[in-house]
Amino acid sequence: MSQSNNRICTDRDMRSVHSRFSKLLWQDLSYDHTFGDREQDLVNTLIPGDLPDTLCWADINYADEERSGWDAARHYTRIERTLCAHGKARLREDAEYRKKMIAALRYWVLHDFKNPNWWHNEIGMPRTLSDIVVMMEEFLPDDLLAAAIQLISRGSMKCHPNMIRWTGANLIWGINNTIKHALLIDDDALMTTAVTRALDEMKYDVEGIQEDGAFCQHGRRWYSGGYGGAFTYDVSILIHILQDSRWQFPEDKVQIFLQHVLDGQRVMSKNGYFDYCGVGREYARQGNVYRTNLHRGVSLLSRTEGIPRAEELAAFDRENHHGATVCEDPSSDKTVFYSSIQLLCHRKNGSYIGVKGHNDKLYDQELCNGEGELAYNMSYGTHTCLARRGDEYFNLSPVMDFAHIPGTTARVENDEQIHAHRNWWSLPLPNDHAGGLSDGGCGILYEKPEHDGISALVSFFTYDGCLVSLGADIRDEHPERGPMTTTVDQCRARNTQIDRSARPRHVSNGEWCYFNLDDETEFQIEVGEKIGSWRRNNHAVPDAPVKDDVFMVCIPTDLSHPRFAYMAVPRESEGGGVSILRNDGQCQAIVATRKSGKKTLMAVFHTDASLTLPDGKEFKGERGRCLILPV
Repeated sequence: MSQSNNRICTDRDMRSVHSRFSKLLWQDLSYDHTFGDREQDLVNTLIPGDLPDTLCWADINYADEERSGWDAARHYTRIERTLCAHGKARLREDAEYRKKMIAALRYWVLHDFKNPNWWHNEIGMPRTLSDIVVMMEEFLPDDLLAAAIQLISRGSMKCHPNMIRWTGANLIWGINNTIKHALLIDDDALMTTAVTRALDEMKYDVEGIQEDGAFCQHGRRWYSGGYGGAFTYDVSILIHILQDSRWQFPEDKVQIFLQHVLDGQRVMSKNGYFDYCGVGREYARQGNVYRTNLHRGVSLLSRTEGIPRAEELAAFDRENHHGATVCEDPSSDKTVFYSSIQLLCHRKNGSYIGVKGHNDKLYDQELCNGEGELAYNMSYGTHTCLARRGDEYFNLSPVMDFAHIPGTTARVENDEQIHAHRNWWSLPLPNDHAGGLSDGGCGILYEKPEHDGISALVSFFTYDGCLVSLGADIRDEHPERGPMTTTVDQCRARNTQIDRSARPRHVSNGEWCYFNLDDETEFQIEVGEKIGSWRRNNHAVPDAPVKDDVFMVCIPTDLSHPRFAYMAVPRESEGGGVSILRNDGQCQAIVATRKSGKKTLMAVFHTDASLTLPDGKEFKGERGRCLILPV
């Protein structure tokens, strides 16, 4: 085996970055150290390839052309997983194992498999292949190293000048690939070009980081938990490996990035589980809501010397490893209204409440590469996420009834009917009446969703870990298309207890209790095992049956009484600590009795109108005005 590729960079900073990155890979930041025997089995199941000195796996379809879950890509991800699981010492000391790993790499490099989706060829493949080559570099024959670097160069700015115009996570993936390419070919100028472009992305723009800490990708579309998680992971790697070099990130750029991580992602998650509404089309992928790439990025940042906001990062890192339990962390108790994406996040008393609104400047959810096929009812706002453990919606996509997205008022439709809504994701849906307010403890979000001939005026109020939702002026231009319903919640069934009266007023499930606050409407409750598949909402995966216990509570719509009112409170709470002052097409308002015993008025004005306050005084509000006042 030639050793000529085992070169030493002549530049001190290049040597430092190369060393940090290699060490990072071998420390296995990318994968858990919990593989057990399966990676050994992967080594043992390698079979001879169709070319000399190559090995492959019989269970991989190398001719697959699926745009999302590309089966052929399992070849290089298996190599990386195997290397991480067995460590560098075995690669150095076990000649037979080393020979197999080199033969497996040679199989991919010589065949140079490609996918119809550009992402795999220009981001995904170079991303993982460059990791493998950095890890195996000193053990590779010169010819294989050169051929592998040629493939890696497809994901580099050196061979892909258009990359400079990319944005968000796609850009940072490309930057990371470029930096690894620069390390492998010892190109100082390429390194500088890549880092300079990465720093340019640490700014506020339509795509990427927003001034309030939110993150958007593919237009003004909330993706803090999807592309934003990948963005966090890769930028964290850059900050870590470039420290103490001439390319290190200046503090002002790090501070902008940390707004995304700590003022955005931390607020939008619970115990390591992200708000399922904020992962975009990735909700159609298994493991979707538990954002391991985000966790690893936060963990790496928390261990980076001299990082700003270090205590907050350490606290976020601890939260991500709590597991699915009910726990409180007063350091993260806050309520934030993200005006950039019409999102209300409320973290109080062990609860996470997320309410996603919509306006005509936003895109919501996404249908792409066969993923998100059933996400229509998450495209026009008012969908909610109620979490106390964190895993309430984890891996629920296969069995979810997508006509009943929590928080929405929608038509009751089956998968085929929902799937027929094909044009919803490419353009913002109409809505010129939306907004919100937060005082740090209480929060309000309101909007007038309009879709499929349906419209309503809806307001959400949060306080002390509780949610109150009011709906009024519900209309349907096409009642012949079927009934409508407002979904209070749909999540995993756990320890469900139902009020058995003729007209159930409340129901408990998991860590929540739900109360119907309108005497003219009734709860409709379903609980039991559902059977579905991931393929319902993701054409890139097998159609294997999936079973899970699902809880759903909704309020059927009666247009003769076009309103609703409900609340969700932590199960251990007594509940009922709210009175409705008004719920109509002009104003929606409540008075909440707080845990402290004090009372707070929260109100939204849909038109210029007057509201009689508890003390008898009149308050005149204009359209779109929100109020949070002690009373």
